[in-house]
Formats: sequence, structure tokens, C-alpha cells
Amino acid sequence: MSPPSRLAADAIVRVLRHAGYEACLVGGCVRDHALNVSPVDFDVATSASVDAIRSLFPQTVPVGAAFGTVLVIRDGASYQVSTFRGDGTARGDALRRDFTINAMFLDPETGEVIDFAGGRDDLAARIVRSVGSAEDRFAEDPVRILRMVRLAAALRFSIAAATEKAAADMTPSLSSVSPERIRDELVSIFTGPDPVRGLDLLDRLGILSLFLPEVEEMKGVAQPPAYHPEGDVYAHTRLALSLLKEPSTVLVFGVLFHDLGKPATMTVADRIHFYGHEEMGAEMARKICSRLKFSNADTESIVLLVRHHGDLCRAGEMRPGKLARMLDRPTFEEEMELHRVDALAGPGDLSTWEFLKAAREARRAAGPPKAPLLTGKDLIEIGFAPGPVFREILESIEEEREEGGITGAEEAREWVLRRFGRAGRPAHPVEPVGPLDNPGPGDLH
Repeated sequence: MSPPSRLAADAIVRVLRHAGYEACLVGGCVRDHALNVSPVDFDVATSASVDAIRSLFPQTVPVGAAFGTVLVIRDGASYQVSTFRGDGTARGDALRRDFTINAMFLDPETGEVIDFAGGRDDLAARIVRSVGSAEDRFAEDPVRILRMVRLAAALRFSIAAATEKAAADMTPSLSSVSPERIRDELVSIFTGPDPVRGLDLLDRLGILSLFLPEVEEMKGVAQPPAYHPEGDVYAHTRLALSLLKEPSTVLVFGVLFHDLGKPATMTVADRIHFYGHEEMGAEMARKICSRLKFSNADTESIVLLVRHHGDLCRAGEMRPGKLARMLDRPTFEEEMELHRVDALAGPGDLSTWEFLKAAREARRAAGPPKAPLLTGKDLIEIGFAPGPVFREILESIEEEREEGGITGAEEAREWVLRRFGRAGRPAHPVEPVGPLDNPGPGDLH
């Protein structure tokens, strides 16, 4: 789909008006116009019914026809066109919208902003306030509580006291909302301009404990002061989030979840340790992603970031083959950024990051990764039964190839049989693929 444009949105309004209906731009695009920000989408409100809207435009999608909403497709972009809510007038529509700053209309012909709910005053005061009774608005759709957090975080606005109190009181009602809708709002909050403000608001309203209790449990979990002068695990995570710039979904949740395993793995001997926290955190991250219905692709990438974030701390000690395999991972750019903010939110040492950056550039200069010498199908033909060992075998082959021990497929087959035998078990110890449990740099982040 193409990005929506103001010109096309204005044209939709003209078609509706020419047919005898009232129509104006409405919602976030009007708010952004008033803030001199480029809107990302354009919505239209009209006195026309759903049937009338669909009859006027050749390409429509009835995404919310039962609620009076149709998508109009124009020039490859989509525009949400909705029948006036409430009593069927523009004023009635405004008084049923969520927040005052989203309840303004714009006449595209005159440029006049039509404000029935006090949105302009709240924009000037930088306040998010519900239209009318906050309890009524949140009861109509509890997701508006999360939308309030998203707006306040993205715009860096405060929240009107009565609106925030109602949101906090009604936070339990979010339990009735589908996990997909919750996930989408959380993604918007954390990938927005100020994920830390979003986190703080979620915490203040009790939403964090409702949907991400594992994150809340990091509060008060002490870390070695010599390596973490910033404070406990939650403070470290919060600081790491603040260092991100326009993160992807995978990156921001990788950062948010990277130390989830520390509360459960904390031990105190000569100092505080968190042996095995990467693996523990990866499984916790998987459960959260499953609970919130993240896609399989995002889940696997988030889990990988959490499970392997300690590996990057040990990069200087890796065999060349293992380092090359890490550099070739499709998530490596995000792993690098996680490592950077992790380091800056702790001791501040970026020497390993600089080493990895140089190694990555050298790897790129060498050309694209080579096709694997063997695949799972080859292992089955050799006589192995499919299972988790496949990954270990195939990764070991590529590491050996990088170090010059194997050059071709037939040689790789012979090496597998010597190293692993037909049962798929190593004939002699193989270097671990996952995070190490011994104390070292990976235990300090």
C-alpha cells in the first residue's frame, strides 16, 4: 500500500460533500496539523451512512461496517471514513470520541478547525484529557487506556488528573481485551519516541503488573555496584530503553526482556552473580510472546536476542568459526544495538562493541555468507534421526569450515561421522553453542 496523502483525503471529503453529505477530516490528522507535525494517516467523518459511502467510492473495505466505519482505497492508500457517531451530527460525534485532542475536525476547504470538546486548549496546555466522563469513555473501550498512555508518551504530554484516576481504577477491565489488541498497543508504546515514559506510565497505572509482571519483578534486584553503578536490574533496563532510537519491535522487546532471568538466578557469594540468566530469560520471553500472540518470527528473534546477549560480551574469546556464525545471524544488527545500550546502561565500556563493529565490516567486505555445506536432509540421508542435535551439527560444520578444516560437502559428511557418529552424539566434547555458565564478561552485563 502507498502512504496516505492529504490531497487524496481532501478529495474524499469533496466527493462526500458533492453528494450532499457533511464531511470533514477528523482525529489524529487534525491534532498533528495543529501541532505542525506530518500526519501518518487521515480519517474522515461524515453524515453519510456506510451504504452511501460504499456507493460513492469504487474501492472500499468494510472493516468496521457494524460500527459505521469503511476503508476507502484511493491511489493505493487507505483512508478510514466513518459515519458520525452519537446523534449523527458532528457535535455528537466529537462528544463520543476518546480524547479532546482527537475530537477536532478540520474543514479542508477553509482550513477551519472545528472544536466542540476543548481540544485546542488541551493541545496548548499539553494535556491528554478524556471527552466528557473518562469512566464512560474507558467503559466503551478499555483499550483507550493504553491509547492514552501511547499519546502521552509519544507527545510527551501530561494526563489530566481525573482521566488518569479513572484509567488507573479501570485498568483491570483491560483483562477482557484480546491479547492481540493489547500487544499492538504495547508495540506502539515501546517503539514510539519515548519508550521510557511509556514504561513509567504503564507502571504507574498498574498495567505493567497486569500484562508484564516479569518486568516488574526486576525492581529491587540488586546488581554488583562495580559493574552496575546505575542500580538494580529494573533501573538498568529502564536506562537501556532510554538509549534506543526508533527501535524495531524485536529490538525494543529484546532490550525490555534481556535481563528477565536475573531475579530467578540471583546468587550471592563473593559478589552477586546471575549464572544462566540468559537461558532463563529466553524461556520467560517466549512465554510472554506466546501470551501476547506475537508472530512466530518476532518471537524467535526476541528469544534469540535474550538468549545470546551474553555471547557478544565474550566475542573476543570466540573461535573464528563461532564468531563468523554469530556475525551472519539475521538478527545481528539488533544484537549489536542491544549490546551497545546494555553496555552504556552499565559500566559504559564499548570496546567489545567496537571489536564487533570492525569484525562485522570485515565480514561484509568478504562477501555474502556461503550456502551451507550440508542441510538437515543430508543428515537424514547419512542416517541421523531429526532432532535438536541437527542444529548443533550443522552449526559445528560451518564453524569448522570457517576455520579451514572442511572445504566441501563430502568432506563435511566424513567429518560429521567422525565427530558425531551415527547416533548424533559427539565422539568427543564439542564447544557449547549457548551461553556459558562460568563467571566472565557475560555475567557482568
